Amino acid sequence: MDIKKAYQQQIQAEWGHLADYWYPLVETNCLAKNAMIKVKAFNFNYLVWKNKQGEVSVFLDTCCHKQAPLSQGRLLQNQLSCPYHGWQFDHQGDCSNIPYSTEPSDCDKKSLVKLGSKNSGGIIWFFPGDQALENNEKDKPTYHDWQTLTGDIVKTEEFDCDEQALIENFMDSPHTNFIHSGLIRKPKQLKTREIAIYLDAQQKLMVDHLPSDETLGPFNWFINPSKNPTHHQDMFIAPSQVDIQYQFEKDKTNFRTQIIMCPIDHNKTRAFFKISCQFRLFNPLIRLGLKLFLPLVLKQDKNIVALQFNNPSKLSQFKGDFIDYDLYSYQVKLLREQAKTKQPSLGLISSVHRTSLKL
Repeated sequence: MDIKKAYQQQIQAEWGHLADYWYPLVETNCLAKNAMIKVKAFNFNYLVWKNKQGEVSVFLDTCCHKQAPLSQGRLLQNQLSCPYHGWQFDHQGDCSNIPYSTEPSDCDKKSLVKLGSKNSGGIIWFFPGDQALENNEKDKPTYHDWQTLTGDIVKTEEFDCDEQALIENFMDSPHTNFIHSGLIRKPKQLKTREIAIYLDAQQKLMVDHLPSDETLGPFNWFINPSKNPTHHQDMFIAPSQVDIQYQFEKDKTNFRTQIIMCPIDHNKTRAFFKISCQFRLFNPLIRLGLKLFLPLVLKQDKNIVALQFNNPSKLSQFKGDFIDYDLYSYQVKLLREQAKTKQPSLGLISSVHRTSLKL
């Protein structure tokens, strides 16, 4: 079995079809031209290499000779040199030179595991799974929906939990009453909010907070001075994207946070955030406030999800007691299972489920 088949077999066995999607790997500005870095994802180490022309390639961090880590090697005249025996590879991953070989043909048909990659929206994306599915239009590449505009805030954070726990946290409004008390919510001013939970035509999970007088933290007096009804939507797009939107003006999304997650391993997740706001003349001030505000919120989230996910007293056979609103959590699990197996999941809702919360 060659190295490419061995890799495909192992990642499929460990992650199923969850690997057959586009994922963010690293921010583009983390890598200069003619440089390389090692990034862990899906329980593998990957080598991200930007050549002198600024072109990006992503490889499994394993030499096809004796599996030495390529990230410990060197870049020599736009060639990647393995640290163990000096085998050299071009930017496509093909072997170009074996320094001690007397037969030029020894390089033939020897190549690294090269993954599909894109440099888009300030992020280097990669396709870790079956490369034959890389251009499959059925699973729309996530990077198409991540185009940064001038002024957008892009941030990366690592969390000590798996993707499922992190997705549920970002989709979960009630925890903001407690974990983010004073930053996002004011627990003493809770009011009943009507909520609709449903799957749209593209099987995006929508948690739709119907228009109300909901506020958005300490900035609300500034961003919504007219106190227009707030329309708040939380959206999950399988396998690993959350989209949070707030609308104060008709036909205009005023505040949007996109979060796309990539597993580091089964116990750690890397999350990429893109925050956009449309408040006309106030945009510069709002962005400045968000840059100060966001680290505080994320620190609180990182602490609680790590405690919850790694609680040594968790019972593996107990799924939790739930209330009506927690239907969203069950739907996230089903959608991720469907993405992993490529088989329809029984139990997905087929109509709008209406409930209410105090927020």
